[in-house]
Amino acid sequence: MQTIRVLLIDTKETVKQLLERRLLNADSMKFVVTLVGVKEAKTPIREINEKFDVVLFGEKAPPSAVIDISKTIRFQYHYGLPIFKLTVESEAKLPLKFGQAGVDDMLNVAEMTTPLFTWTFQSIVEQAEVRNKAREYDVLRHRLEHVSEHIGHIIHEINTPLSIMRLTLYHLEKAELSKEKRESFIRLLTDNLEKVDESMGSLRSVKRQLGEDTSTLAKILSSKGVRQAVAAH
Repeated sequence: MQTIRVLLIDTKETVKQLLERRLLNADSMKFVVTLVGVKEAKTPIREINEKFDVVLFGEKAPPSAVIDISKTIRFQYHYGLPIFKLTVESEAKLPLKFGQAGVDDMLNVAEMTTPLFTWTFQSIVEQAEVRNKAREYDVLRHRLEHVSEHIGHIIHEINTPLSIMRLTLYHLEKAELSKEKRESFIRLLTDNLEKVDESMGSLRSVKRQLGEDTSTLAKILSSKGVRQAVAAH
């Protein structure tokens, strides 16, 4: 059974209890809810990604705190956690500032009392996860495009000194070459060999980056929601 760890920020204990009671009905998932205040939430933001799977702001959480904490989670630490805001308004739309800060959606408190809440909550969490993974994938795609351009530049940087080295070796084979010119060609050969070595160092750096990007891509595709979205296509 999969465990979903929910961080509930700035709401009443009764809301936490209501949320826990509704989530206990899940057959395929186990939900663990942790309630903290706004100040407590700001302190361990770096650890939120490791300890929780969903961030849920209470209905009375100050908008400024919602925006500040969401921005930090989403953009400063590049976390793809689903982030939601509880509301008492029916059919409430996600405020533009919340969306820009990284909040995924609004969730009506009254929905917690409905029989379908567990399924709804599970569904919106998976949808948010797919959206966030899609954003991560888009960033990764741009990075790989940049890497491709960088590799093309490195290849050019390698080809140029190699051409010079070939021409230099051709001249060095001439028996009538003077000592001064021979020494000059050897220096030219050494200088261009160093340039090739520097370019090879750049290629090794690109290889390491590609390894990291491959690991990131594997994490993106490992998500259940992403696998289902891919399978649907």
